[in-house]
Amino acid sequence: MEYRRTTAMLNPDFIRPLRASRSSWEALAGDNREIMRHSSGAVHAAITEPQNGHLVLSLYGAQEFGVELQQLSASFAASDAGVAATDSNHNGAYVAYTQADGLGRAGSVAHFPDPFGDAGDHRLLGPLTPRGADVENSFLQASRANNTVVYGWRDRTTGDIFVGVSQDGLEFPPAQTLLTDPDAVRGPATGIQGDYVIYVYQSRSPRFAPVDSHTGDGAYYVWSDSGDGGVTWSEPGPLFPHPDSLPFAIGLSRGRGDDLKREEIGVSPAGSAARPATQLLAWANPADISDSRVFAMTALTPLTSDGNADWSADGNDIGLLAFKSFGVGGEWSYSITNRSLYRRADLAQPYQGRIGTLFKYSALPGTRVRVVTYVNRAPAGSELDDQIVVLVSTNKGDSFDYESTFTATELRFDTHAHLIISNSACCYADKDGTIWQDLLIADSKHESTVVHVTLPIGLNVQGIDPTLVW
Repeated sequence: MEYRRTTAMLNPDFIRPLRASRSSWEALAGDNREIMRHSSGAVHAAITEPQNGHLVLSLYGAQEFGVELQQLSASFAASDAGVAATDSNHNGAYVAYTQADGLGRAGSVAHFPDPFGDAGDHRLLGPLTPRGADVENSFLQASRANNTVVYGWRDRTTGDIFVGVSQDGLEFPPAQTLLTDPDAVRGPATGIQGDYVIYVYQSRSPRFAPVDSHTGDGAYYVWSDSGDGGVTWSEPGPLFPHPDSLPFAIGLSRGRGDDLKREEIGVSPAGSAARPATQLLAWANPADISDSRVFAMTALTPLTSDGNADWSADGNDIGLLAFKSFGVGGEWSYSITNRSLYRRADLAQPYQGRIGTLFKYSALPGTRVRVVTYVNRAPAGSELDDQIVVLVSTNKGDSFDYESTFTATELRFDTHAHLIISNSACCYADKDGTIWQDLLIADSKHESTVVHVTLPIGLNVQGIDPTLVW
């Protein structure tokens, strides 16, 4: 297989506002994925939009690459439907979502056996959470190995973590209450490949804190996995148990004039509790299962070795990709996924540089290509505009060696737009080998409609084995 770096040229025809009544940007603000690119080139998305004073969910999609998304189904979830997550396997497309039920909010799943042929023929499965639960967030991943599906929610009142597993993508048992953590603040992000299942969530509980850790307003990442389809689970534990094993980020601070001081910045084992920060993807190599990995996309807070300069005061996030081989338990490895942190030279002066946030993870099926996409946020009141940054790895995430950036104005947003993004778990290689990443983007400041953007990642691939692409 051959990879070639290319110029990432935007195609203006691949920047398309959704033809929705007024799609909701709030739905994109979480960790979940609302859009899914299929290996055939088809794409579908679960879109939240207002209707008669309520939020409803509809399925949008296109059966061919490069074609505008159209509404595939009438609204399938009403009564104030909540944030959705979607994926697909050989049995069709799935959407996990939340919905008001008179007692709180319940978690459910919609199954579309033929989303592009007859999306009106679908099943609504649920509620799959206990009666009286008050859940938020939705997470779902579907596996093409045995067509298994995992889905999860968190009770925002009690801290109950609910995770369910469908063994065939057809029958959906109620989600289990795997643990109760009153200090839980985000998640649980879920991943699955065959019988291997995993979840990650964030907690402020000190039981998951390494010794001598300082979190501020942060929250620790907690994980647990199963090797028997969710029947038994490992003991929940910290995703970053040894802070000394985390890689350094590169920090640049301004000195006199245009001089920049370079510094290695330590990484805290805690992420911000205030910003979306977790995605999971279990990724199998059908030709060699030992070469398969599960990936957790996280966003951590920076520290300095001497503890004097407070880099985190600028709101800087450090994107960190954690990965390990399949199998219950095991050790995690880590890779930094943003280029540099910038800090003002004088804490009394306003910061005037962009900061990374909203880190999203994806991969190209059948290859070693991994992609991290994030927002490079411009400071308020500056002349800068937000950027979308695309980082590319050709070694399964061991390092990210290629970068492309796209400004808000290049993406046809206002210069002062406050960009929110959601991504497809899968990238797509067209007939020429050009690789693309699908995003849903919105401007939360100006309440614009959601825009479907297909970005070039700046890489061409030749020689993909078609038997490895599902």
